Amino acid sequence: TALSGPIDASGEVVIAMAYSPLLRQIMYAATACLTITVPAPTSCPAASRIYISQNTGASWTLMGTVNGYVSRLTVDPNVPTAVYAAVGAFPGGPNPGAGLNGGDILVLRAASGAIGATQTSVRGNLPDVPINAILVQANSGTTVTTTLAQTYYVGADTGVYYTTNGGLTWVNLSVGLPPVPVTDLSLQGTSLHAATYGRGAYAASTSAISASTVVEPLSANVSVMQGQSASVPLTIGNLGTLGITFQIQVNDPWLSVSASSGLLGPGTSQNVMLTVNAGSLAVGSYRTQFQVIQAASATSPSPF
Repeated sequence: TALSGPIDASGEVVIAMAYSPLLRQIMYAATACLTITVPAPTSCPAASRIYISQNTGASWTLMGTVNGYVSRLTVDPNVPTAVYAAVGAFPGGPNPGAGLNGGDILVLRAASGAIGATQTSVRGNLPDVPINAILVQANSGTTVTTTLAQTYYVGADTGVYYTTNGGLTWVNLSVGLPPVPVTDLSLQGTSLHAATYGRGAYAASTSAISASTVVEPLSANVSVMQGQSASVPLTIGNLGTLGITFQIQVNDPWLSVSASSGLLGPGTSQNVMLTVNAGSLAVGSYRTQFQVIQAASATSPSPF
Protein backbone atom coordinates (compact mmCIF):
# COMPACT_ATOMS: atom_id res chain seq x y z
CA THR A 1 0.00 0.00 0.00
CA ALA A 2 1.43 3.35 -1.01
CA LEU A 3 1.79 6.06 1.63
CA SER A 4 -0.86 8.72 1.20
CA GLY A 5 1.47 11.68 1.59
CA PRO A 6 4.92 12.58 0.17
CA ILE A 7 7.80 12.35 2.62
CA ASP A 8 10.22 14.88 1.17
CA ALA A 9 8.76 17.71 -0.89
CA SER A 10 12.14 18.37 -2.57
CA GLY A 11 12.11 14.94 -4.15
CA GLU A 12 15.01 13.39 -2.23
CA VAL A 13 15.32 9.61 -2.29
CA VAL A 14 14.16 7.53 0.70
CA ILE A 15 17.21 5.59 1.94
CA ALA A 16 15.92 4.09 5.23
CA MET A 17 12.61 3.54 7.05
CA ALA A 18 11.44 2.15 10.40
CA TYR A 19 8.36 2.06 12.58
CA SER A 20 7.73 1.72 16.31
CA PRO A 21 7.14 -1.91 17.36
CA LEU A 22 4.67 -0.70 20.01
CA LEU A 23 2.83 2.12 18.20
CA ARG A 24 3.00 1.22 14.54
CA GLN A 25 1.36 4.42 13.40
CA ILE A 26 4.64 6.15 14.33
CA MET A 27 7.01 5.84 11.38
CA TYR A 28 10.39 7.29 10.47
CA ALA A 29 12.13 7.86 7.14
CA ALA A 30 15.54 9.12 6.06
CA THR A 31 15.98 10.82 2.70
CA ALA A 32 19.02 12.06 0.79
CA CYS A 33 19.98 13.69 -2.47
CA LEU A 34 22.14 10.99 -4.05
CA THR A 35 24.79 11.97 -6.58
CA ILE A 36 27.49 10.25 -8.64
CA THR A 37 29.85 13.21 -8.14
CA VAL A 38 32.65 12.91 -5.56
CA PRO A 39 32.83 15.00 -3.47
CA ALA A 40 29.13 15.82 -3.42
CA PRO A 41 28.27 19.22 -4.97
CA THR A 42 26.85 21.99 -2.80
CA SER A 43 23.53 21.61 -4.60
CA CYS A 44 23.34 17.98 -3.46
CA PRO A 45 25.12 17.79 -0.07
CA ALA A 46 26.20 14.51 1.54
CA ALA A 47 23.52 14.70 4.23
CA SER A 48 20.35 12.90 5.29
CA ARG A 49 17.02 14.32 6.40
CA ILE A 50 15.07 12.37 9.01
CA TYR A 51 11.26 12.61 9.14
CA ILE A 52 8.59 11.35 11.53
CA SER A 53 4.97 10.44 10.85
CA GLN A 54 2.52 9.85 13.69
CA ASN A 55 -0.42 8.91 11.44
CA THR A 56 0.89 5.89 9.47
CA GLY A 57 2.45 8.01 6.76
CA ALA A 58 -0.42 10.40 6.02
CA SER A 59 1.84 13.36 6.84
CA TRP A 60 5.51 13.80 7.69
CA THR A 61 7.47 16.29 9.84
CA LEU A 62 11.18 16.99 9.49
CA MET A 63 13.03 16.06 12.68
CA GLY A 64 16.52 17.10 11.62
CA THR A 65 19.41 16.81 9.17
CA VAL A 66 22.52 14.72 9.79
CA ASN A 67 25.88 14.68 8.01
CA GLY A 68 26.47 11.61 5.87
CA TYR A 69 24.07 8.99 4.57
CA VAL A 70 21.88 7.04 6.98
CA SER A 71 22.25 3.30 6.45
CA ARG A 72 19.70 2.14 9.04
CA LEU A 73 16.94 3.54 11.27
CA THR A 74 15.85 1.71 14.43
CA VAL A 75 13.12 2.89 16.79
CA ASP A 76 13.66 2.56 20.53
CA PRO A 77 11.69 -0.52 21.66
CA ASN A 78 10.08 1.35 24.58
CA VAL A 79 10.16 5.01 23.47
CA PRO A 80 8.19 5.34 20.21
CA THR A 81 9.27 8.98 19.73
CA ALA A 82 12.99 8.15 19.70
CA VAL A 83 14.86 6.80 16.68
CA TYR A 84 18.48 5.71 16.24
CA ALA A 85 20.17 6.63 12.96
CA ALA A 86 23.21 4.62 11.91
CA VAL A 87 25.36 6.75 9.62
CA GLY A 88 27.31 4.38 7.46
CA ALA A 89 27.58 5.28 3.81
CA PHE A 90 30.66 7.31 2.97
CA PRO A 91 30.00 9.83 0.19
CA GLY A 92 33.42 8.83 -1.17
CA GLY A 93 37.04 9.81 -1.10
CA PRO A 94 39.95 8.75 1.14
CA ASN A 95 39.92 11.79 3.42
CA PRO A 96 37.56 14.56 4.66
CA GLY A 97 38.71 16.94 1.93
CA ALA A 98 37.61 14.42 -0.68
CA GLY A 99 34.22 13.86 0.90
CA LEU A 100 34.98 11.26 3.57
CA ASN A 101 32.36 11.19 6.34
CA GLY A 102 32.98 9.08 9.43
CA GLY A 103 30.36 6.73 10.79
CA ASP A 104 28.12 7.79 13.66
CA ILE A 105 25.10 6.75 15.70
CA LEU A 106 22.60 9.49 16.42
CA VAL A 107 19.59 9.41 18.71
CA LEU A 108 16.81 11.71 17.53
CA ARG A 109 13.96 12.28 19.94
CA ALA A 110 10.81 14.07 18.86
CA ALA A 111 9.74 17.05 20.91
CA SER A 112 6.14 17.73 21.90
CA GLY A 113 3.95 17.44 18.83
CA ALA A 114 6.97 16.26 16.80
CA ILE A 115 7.90 19.89 16.09
CA GLY A 116 11.67 19.85 16.30
CA ALA A 117 13.80 17.18 17.88
CA THR A 118 16.87 16.70 20.03
CA GLN A 119 19.84 15.03 18.34
CA THR A 120 22.59 13.27 20.31
CA SER A 121 25.58 11.23 19.16
CA VAL A 122 26.19 7.97 21.05
CA ARG A 123 29.30 7.06 19.08
CA GLY A 124 31.50 7.12 22.18
CA ASN A 125 34.81 5.35 21.48
CA LEU A 126 33.66 3.60 18.30
CA PRO A 127 36.18 3.61 15.43
CA ASP A 128 35.84 6.13 12.61
CA VAL A 129 34.24 3.69 10.16
CA PRO A 130 30.83 3.21 8.53
CA ILE A 131 28.06 1.94 10.83
CA ASN A 132 25.87 -0.42 8.82
CA ALA A 133 23.35 -1.76 11.34
CA ILE A 134 22.12 -1.13 14.86
CA LEU A 135 20.14 -3.36 17.18
CA VAL A 136 18.58 -1.85 20.32
CA GLN A 137 17.62 -4.08 23.25
CA ALA A 138 14.44 -3.23 25.14
CA ASN A 139 14.55 -1.91 28.69
CA SER A 140 11.01 -2.79 29.76
CA GLY A 141 9.55 -5.55 27.64
CA THR A 142 6.57 -4.23 25.67
CA THR A 143 5.80 -1.23 27.89
CA VAL A 144 5.85 2.33 26.54
CA THR A 145 8.18 4.44 28.69
CA THR A 146 10.20 7.65 28.44
CA THR A 147 13.53 6.03 29.36
CA LEU A 148 15.84 5.26 26.44
CA ALA A 149 17.44 1.84 26.07
CA GLN A 150 21.00 1.43 27.30
CA THR A 151 22.08 -1.74 25.49
CA TYR A 152 22.89 -1.59 21.78
CA TYR A 153 24.75 -3.75 19.28
CA VAL A 154 26.12 -2.26 16.06
CA GLY A 155 27.52 -3.80 12.91
CA ALA A 156 30.33 -1.78 11.33
CA ASP A 157 32.91 -2.17 8.58
CA THR A 158 35.31 -3.40 11.28
CA GLY A 159 33.04 -5.81 13.15
CA VAL A 160 30.44 -5.94 15.93
CA TYR A 161 30.40 -3.61 18.94
CA TYR A 162 28.34 -3.58 22.13
CA THR A 163 27.42 -1.05 24.80
CA THR A 164 25.48 -1.33 28.06
CA ASN A 165 25.64 2.35 29.05
CA GLY A 166 23.87 4.11 26.19
CA GLY A 167 26.93 4.49 24.00
CA LEU A 168 29.33 6.07 26.48
CA THR A 169 31.74 3.16 26.00
CA TRP A 170 31.74 0.35 23.45
CA VAL A 171 33.30 -3.11 23.53
CA ASN A 172 34.56 -4.87 20.39
CA LEU A 173 32.92 -8.29 19.99
CA SER A 174 34.61 -9.17 16.71
CA VAL A 175 36.88 -11.99 17.90
CA GLY A 176 35.98 -14.99 15.76
CA LEU A 177 34.56 -12.93 12.87
CA PRO A 178 36.32 -12.57 9.49
CA PRO A 179 37.87 -9.14 8.74
CA VAL A 180 35.00 -7.91 6.55
CA PRO A 181 32.09 -5.49 7.07
CA VAL A 182 29.15 -6.61 9.19
CA THR A 183 26.03 -5.67 7.25
CA ASP A 184 23.15 -6.75 9.51
CA LEU A 185 22.34 -7.93 13.03
CA SER A 186 19.43 -9.76 14.62
CA LEU A 187 18.68 -11.00 18.13
CA GLN A 188 16.62 -14.15 18.62
CA GLY A 189 16.25 -14.79 22.34
CA THR A 190 19.83 -14.93 23.62
CA SER A 191 21.34 -15.63 20.18
CA LEU A 192 22.98 -12.69 18.38
CA HIS A 193 23.32 -13.18 14.62
CA ALA A 194 25.73 -11.18 12.46
CA ALA A 195 25.63 -11.15 8.65
CA THR A 196 28.92 -10.31 6.93
CA TYR A 197 29.84 -9.05 3.48
CA GLY A 198 30.60 -12.17 1.46
CA ARG A 199 31.74 -14.36 4.37
CA GLY A 200 28.48 -15.81 5.68
CA ALA A 201 26.54 -15.37 8.91
CA TYR A 202 27.72 -15.97 12.48
CA ALA A 203 26.00 -16.47 15.82
CA ALA A 204 26.97 -15.78 19.43
CA SER A 205 25.24 -16.27 22.74
CA THR A 206 24.62 -13.00 24.55
CA SER A 207 25.21 -14.85 27.81
CA ALA A 208 28.84 -15.23 26.70
CA ILE A 209 29.29 -11.50 26.10
CA SER A 210 31.06 -9.38 28.68
CA ALA A 211 31.22 -5.60 28.60
CA SER A 212 34.04 -5.44 31.11
CA THR A 213 37.02 -4.80 28.79
CA VAL A 214 37.01 -1.34 27.19
CA VAL A 215 39.68 0.05 24.85
CA GLU A 216 40.01 3.75 24.03
CA PRO A 217 40.41 4.68 21.26
CA LEU A 218 39.17 1.86 19.04
CA SER A 219 40.80 3.47 15.98
CA ALA A 220 43.44 6.10 15.26
CA ASN A 221 45.03 7.92 12.33
CA VAL A 222 48.82 8.33 12.48
CA SER A 223 51.14 10.33 10.19
CA VAL A 224 54.77 9.18 10.23
CA MET A 225 57.79 10.49 8.34
CA GLN A 226 59.62 7.84 6.34
CA GLY A 227 62.31 6.21 8.46
CA GLN A 228 60.80 7.41 11.73
CA SER A 229 58.25 6.12 14.23
CA ALA A 230 55.20 7.45 16.04
CA SER A 231 53.19 6.16 18.98
CA VAL A 232 49.54 6.24 19.98
CA PRO A 233 48.49 5.79 23.63
CA LEU A 234 45.81 3.17 24.34
CA THR A 235 43.86 2.86 27.56
CA ILE A 236 42.60 -0.62 28.41
CA GLY A 237 40.06 -0.61 31.22
CA ASN A 238 38.17 -3.18 33.27
CA LEU A 239 34.62 -2.07 34.06
CA GLY A 240 33.71 -5.40 35.63
CA THR A 241 33.72 -6.64 39.20
CA LEU A 242 36.27 -9.43 38.60
CA GLY A 243 39.90 -9.34 37.54
CA ILE A 244 40.64 -10.00 33.84
CA THR A 245 43.64 -10.94 31.72
CA PHE A 246 44.04 -9.33 28.30
CA GLN A 247 46.23 -9.94 25.27
CA ILE A 248 47.07 -7.60 22.37
CA GLN A 249 47.60 -9.07 18.91
CA VAL A 250 49.12 -7.06 16.02
CA ASN A 251 49.10 -8.19 12.39
CA ASP A 252 52.03 -6.33 10.80
CA PRO A 253 55.77 -6.27 11.58
CA TRP A 254 55.86 -2.46 11.55
CA LEU A 255 53.31 -2.28 14.39
CA SER A 256 54.33 -3.01 17.99
CA VAL A 257 52.99 -2.55 21.53
CA SER A 258 54.76 -1.73 24.78
CA ALA A 259 52.97 -4.58 26.57
CA SER A 260 51.38 -7.53 24.78
CA SER A 261 49.41 -8.76 27.80
CA GLY A 262 48.36 -7.70 31.27
CA LEU A 263 46.17 -8.28 34.30
CA LEU A 264 43.55 -5.73 35.36
CA GLY A 265 41.76 -5.65 38.68
CA PRO A 266 38.13 -4.52 38.95
CA GLY A 267 37.70 -0.85 38.05
CA THR A 268 41.34 -0.41 36.97
CA SER A 269 43.01 0.50 33.68
CA GLN A 270 46.41 0.28 32.02
CA ASN A 271 48.05 2.55 29.44
CA VAL A 272 49.80 0.86 26.51
CA MET A 273 51.76 2.50 23.69
CA LEU A 274 51.02 1.35 20.13
CA THR A 275 53.98 2.25 17.89
CA VAL A 276 54.19 2.52 14.10
CA ASN A 277 57.73 2.09 12.79
CA ALA A 278 58.11 3.45 9.24
CA GLY A 279 61.78 2.47 8.91
CA SER A 280 61.11 -0.13 6.21
CA LEU A 281 57.90 1.29 4.72
CA ALA A 282 57.64 2.94 1.34
CA VAL A 283 55.83 6.27 1.08
CA GLY A 284 52.08 5.70 0.99
CA SER A 285 48.95 5.01 3.03
CA TYR A 286 48.66 1.89 5.17
CA ARG A 287 45.81 0.33 7.11
CA THR A 288 46.15 -2.30 9.79
CA GLN A 289 44.22 -3.84 12.66
CA PHE A 290 45.08 -4.87 16.17
CA GLN A 291 43.00 -6.80 18.67
CA VAL A 292 42.74 -6.48 22.43
CA ILE A 293 41.35 -9.80 23.61
CA GLN A 294 40.01 -10.63 27.04
CA ALA A 295 41.38 -14.07 27.82
CA ALA A 296 38.63 -16.66 27.40
CA SER A 297 37.41 -18.59 30.40
CA ALA A 298 34.49 -20.81 31.30
CA THR A 299 32.44 -17.72 32.13
CA SER A 300 33.66 -15.38 29.37
CA PRO A 301 34.53 -17.26 26.17
CA SER A 302 35.07 -15.53 22.81
CA PRO A 303 31.57 -14.53 21.61
CA PHE A 304 31.66 -15.72 17.96
